[in-house]
Amino acid sequence: MQDNSIQVTAYGKAKPLAWCGGINQPHICYADLNNDKKNDLVFFDYDYTEGYKNISTFINVGTVGNPSYVYDSKYELNFPTELSIYLKLLDFNHDSIPDIFHRASDGYTVYRGYYNTKAELCFNYFGPLKYLTPGSGMVNAYVDGNDVPSILDYDGDGDLDFFSFDQSGTRIYFYRNCQVEEGLSKDTIKLCLKDVCWGKVTQTGSRDYTLHSGCS
Repeated sequence: MQDNSIQVTAYGKAKPLAWCGGINQPHICYADLNNDKKNDLVFFDYDYTEGYKNISTFINVGTVGNPSYVYDSKYELNFPTELSIYLKLLDFNHDSIPDIFHRASDGYTVYRGYYNTKAELCFNYFGPLKYLTPGSGMVNAYVDGNDVPSILDYDGDGDLDFFSFDQSGTRIYFYRNCQVEEGLSKDTIKLCLKDVCWGKVTQTGSRDYTLHSGCS
């Protein structure tokens, strides 16, 4: 295990984050890593060009309203090594424990969170997110390798819904989570493709956008 106890100073000032390894272009997430009812920090640093990735974990030693973070590498070991492209920590099954969403199998892959006997946040593999298509059966909901999807309760029904660009990178697909509508278990995510041009917005290869598009 990494030893972070050695004190580092520069020009007479302590550098408490000297051993965190540096951060370049992180995805920043909040999650209670040690089950003390305070949100800690998780940085997922991913280099799209080099394929470099790194998890950094910071424990909140302050209070809920006045956080103060200390680097603690031991919680990094509890994250899956397969993490790729993006990281979101969200509670999809309403058990008050964060779950992982990241890109694998060309789209969304989920790990379900739990606390181990040491009160450390850990994860079990849940699976990829797929939806039913006429004639093709179940296929992966797509997320481009350079994009970060939007995951939120869009329709206000209590479950998480999903937005991401199609394979052409032109149109936004809206995948509604039909878990509530179909009376399924809270431990379920069921994607229903509801709109293949959400917002009537189209994107070009140069990341220009056309509003009120006909989406032809």
